[in-house]
Amino acid sequence: MTFRRDICAVLVVCAVALQASVTLAADPTKISTPVPRAKGETPYEQKYYSDPFYSEIDVVAEDNKLARDVIAFIELKVQDKPERINAAALWLRDNSIGQRDITKVNSLYFLTYSDFTLQLAQAYHKAKINDAWVSMLKTSIMALYIYEMMASMDAMRCADPTVLSAMREDTLIPRYGKFKEAYEILSKSDFDFFESEAYLAERKFEKRRPNEFICSLGAAKLADMLRQEGVQTFRAPNPASGRESMRVIPPEGYVFLPSFVDDTQWAKRREGMKKQLQKIWDDRYKRLSKGDVAAGDTRP
Repeated sequence: MTFRRDICAVLVVCAVALQASVTLAADPTKISTPVPRAKGETPYEQKYYSDPFYSEIDVVAEDNKLARDVIAFIELKVQDKPERINAAALWLRDNSIGQRDITKVNSLYFLTYSDFTLQLAQAYHKAKINDAWVSMLKTSIMALYIYEMMASMDAMRCADPTVLSAMREDTLIPRYGKFKEAYEILSKSDFDFFESEAYLAERKFEKRRPNEFICSLGAAKLADMLRQEGVQTFRAPNPASGRESMRVIPPEGYVFLPSFVDDTQWAKRREGMKKQLQKIWDDRYKRLSKGDVAAGDTRP
């Protein structure tokens, strides 16, 4: 993943984040919410729905349907003006957990919503606003659980069998390491709730489009790029894992079109993946809730 991360590493963002209303943290839209809430019913929403940046993101999303490009735009703009993080978080909430249009659903929005709410949670924690910190932390983990479920199912739709492991290494392993403290302070019932929301999301959005970005993370795209005339290669640290790996720059104009399995095969793979995820989540909770994290631990 090449999306920008750790926005809150910039000190000014942590201060700006405190402008966010606790309402977003304490009362997040849930997958299990039966009907959409009215827009602007809280002071926080009233303020940031009217923020020009919220509308600006809407325009970009309409003009460019690729979620990864919309996310890159959001992150670049927030880095440029950190006060935009509030409108960005609200937009990401509405287009992930709050999304009701199946044609616009993309697991990457859940991932980025998790990133942004974690930044806000860290700001609350730094300011010792503990209730808001814990509540926003729950929102962030819930969004990450939903992403893990949906992205894993997206990976099962790919013809390339290496996508699942690549997706985990690029997007999940670096993020779960940031939640070690959460596993120590939150209860098992909290994590059971996150799991239930993830299962609900997968059922609710199962008719979504294939995710071309997820299906481009594996070895098939790498092999295809290496076959292109004018391709460039070099070795550099992977920003996600920190380990050195080969980096490939394809020729200008290169486009990779991933292949997908048929719906029947995907349905069979989905059932197996649900069982795998249940075991992964149970094992992860048992390990991290006891503080069993060794230095350099890369287990998902």
